[in-house]
Amino acid sequence: MKCKKYGWALAGTVLLVLVLNLPAFAVPVVTSTVTDLGGGLYQYSYDLANPAGSAENLYDFGLFFTGDPSNVVSPSGWDAIFGSGFVDWFSTDIPYDLVAGSNLGDFSFESALGPTQISYSVVGYDALSGFDPDLLTTFSGTTVGPGVTSVPEPGTLMLLLAGGSGIVGL
Repeated sequence: MKCKKYGWALAGTVLLVLVLNLPAFAVPVVTSTVTDLGGGLYQYSYDLANPAGSAENLYDFGLFFTGDPSNVVSPSGWDAIFGSGFVDWFSTDIPYDLVAGSNLGDFSFESALGPTQISYSVVGYDALSGFDPDLLTTFSGTTVGPGVTSVPEPGTLMLLLAGGSGIVGL
């Protein structure tokens, strides 16, 4: 009986050690700032943070939205490709990749469209094993960027109000 008791205790300890030794899964953080430049033009600026617990080096940051970007700015050591509905920034060389515990700003562009929720993706590779195109990790989420927000057309709004007044009994 004593042997069985210690066997379970040992198995539990081994399992606990294995679980505690799993690498932390830290997700990159994208922070946005929108500046109204006047005349129907907005500047969208972004900071990309790679948390201290991350096992990835980040080298690609893309935004997906409506409209055409202009005046695209990249941080030092990074470049960008862009077109209708996207901007993709990428590190030009491994020393410029965003390592764990660091952040990088100066990602920006302008658009005639006002702010709404848009999608982003960040791509990284394992910091210990190095860059391997077959073993990349993609993180995705939402942030603020240019787009078209849906506003009901006047006819739809009037129907909604008429229906609401009928329910209330006015």
